[in-house]
Amino acid sequence: MREYHSISSLKKFEECPRCYWLHYVAGLGEESSPAQQVGIEVHEAIKDYHLGKPISKGLQELSNKLIGVYTENVTQSEFDVPEKKLLVSLENIATGEILPTLFKLIIDGINTKTDWIYEHKTSGSYWKYDDIATNIQATGYAYGYFKVYNKLPNGIRFNILKKNKIKCKYQPLETYRTFEDLVYFFNWAKRIVNEIEVSDFQPKITRFNSHHRFCPYAGRE
Repeated sequence: MREYHSISSLKKFEECPRCYWLHYVAGLGEESSPAQQVGIEVHEAIKDYHLGKPISKGLQELSNKLIGVYTENVTQSEFDVPEKKLLVSLENIATGEILPTLFKLIIDGINTKTDWIYEHKTSGSYWKYDDIATNIQATGYAYGYFKVYNKLPNGIRFNILKKNKIKCKYQPLETYRTFEDLVYFFNWAKRIVNEIEVSDFQPKITRFNSHHRFCPYAGRE
């Protein structure tokens, strides 16, 4: 069993066991798409902004536009802990059951005074409340927060930066998680961890057949 799992690794297995094996067992990396590269640059620049560091001048034009929109709408003091890295046990907080693996996550921002969590997203479209109300990533962040601070976060704010070649826009959306949501997260993680342990990592069949043309590992086995 792996020493730890993340939301990304668990979701990867759910999407396609073969892709999970190629990435997390065989160590075959994925090449970042142009959109992912923009997201990486923006996240790093946002972290520097909240740490009071100068933002890199070597960013892509679109990344610069997105950062400009962010700094116009979000104050530097919005949260005091940017990019919090956590490694916690996977425990059912209702029953005390503990899995023999850890949960690794990175929360984009935490305000330790207000107990709010912040998540940054770059997107080509507007988000709806339903997109974050059941977002498993947000639930995982709330779970990790609970494990470290022994309390639920008061809320989770998504700072969504909508990409546009002409004018980028800022869209804030807020949600929260309950004790029951954290139990649901544990059960979700437990199910996938157990499936990984007995899996033969066959490709997931989709309407494009296994390893369709959108798969980052297509033709690379």
